[in-house]
Amino acid sequence: MSDVLKRLYRKLRIAVVYPSYRRYVAGLGADHPLQGIPTRIIGDASEHDASEKLPVPDAHYDVFTSTASLPLIGLGRYGDSLDPNCLPNLLRELNRVMKPDGSLIVSMSLGPNVLNFNNSWFLDMPTIERVFKGWTVVDHLIDRWSSPGGKGNVEPSDRFTRDTSVKGMRLGLDYLVIFLHLRRSATA
Repeated sequence: MSDVLKRLYRKLRIAVVYPSYRRYVAGLGADHPLQGIPTRIIGDASEHDASEKLPVPDAHYDVFTSTASLPLIGLGRYGDSLDPNCLPNLLRELNRVMKPDGSLIVSMSLGPNVLNFNNSWFLDMPTIERVFKGWTVVDHLIDRWSSPGGKGNVEPSDRFTRDTSVKGMRLGLDYLVIFLHLRRSATA
């Protein structure tokens, strides 16, 4: 496909996605933990649903893992409902279905706070900690090869870091994948 056709397709796709984007952003109420973060449309959509209540009893799981999807849910990208409260609702569901000493092993997109609509939430560490209210970060590891173009700029011996700074990252363009081990806070 030529560059002109690719740009035209993207413009048409954004026109189709825009009404959903507006509804999503309108749903970020004043008390939403991600309220006020800049947003923009990226990419297109396909099928799956993560916004439904989890069909398991209370205090059922020891460990929950999600190494790719949490920053994507609620964006309507994989067939899940377009729902700005999907991530906070899922985390409430995890509070319900996790055992009191349970752990979450998840990844998020670490970067300056922005919603690249239909792509991902990029969040800095203080915002990630706010989103996971009631959970304590036990450990974390950041993959510096995970950003677009990151592998070419980082030696293999420097691939992993614990530095959560987003200083110098460009809003909506730069991010790193952060892997987190979280445990329910004693005060939760």
